[in-house]
Amino acid sequence: MGRYITWLLDQGAQSLSFCGSTGENIAMTMDEQKEILEFCIKYVDGQVPVYAGTGRYSTKQTIELSKFAQDCGADGQIGRASCRE
Repeated sequence: MGRYITWLLDQGAQSLSFCGSTGENIAMTMDEQKEILEFCIKYVDGQVPVYAGTGRYSTKQTIELSKFAQDCGADGQIGRASCRE
């Protein structure tokens, strides 16, 4: 994953988003998503803004994940309103 992030940065990416809204975040467990977000945010290390995909089906999980991403150093989050709660 680090090599891909380096490639994106080398190609001139001005910001990066991980675990966004293409469905991969819902297919992951919370622990998997946290592991990926933490790695990516720390790997980028402030070179460009990082936006963390934190939308889950559960509002409580979305809030938890958003706080986690913020604590890891994300510059923002990509969420969505829960349709169930």
